[in-house]
Amino acid sequence: MSIPLKPYKAEDIDLAHLSSFSEAKLGVKPFQFQLEIAAAILWGEDVIADIMTGGGKTLCLILPILLNEEDITIIIE
Repeated sequence: MSIPLKPYKAEDIDLAHLSSFSEAKLGVKPFQFQLEIAAAILWGEDVIADIMTGGGKTLCLILPILLNEEDITIIIE
């Protein structure tokens, strides 16, 4: 069974809202680079991020999950 992914457009994503939602749900205020990477993921773009250990890569992957609680996401690091 295949479940179609919700397509997101630039106008569908409000980075300020995503940031405040992250603070409310996770207690973490994301940096701008994390919001930009999350937006690129939601747009379906490929992303390469060269970030040091402990630099916040995981939050980049978690932020898109916050927009739709019905989405299913698998993260392999």
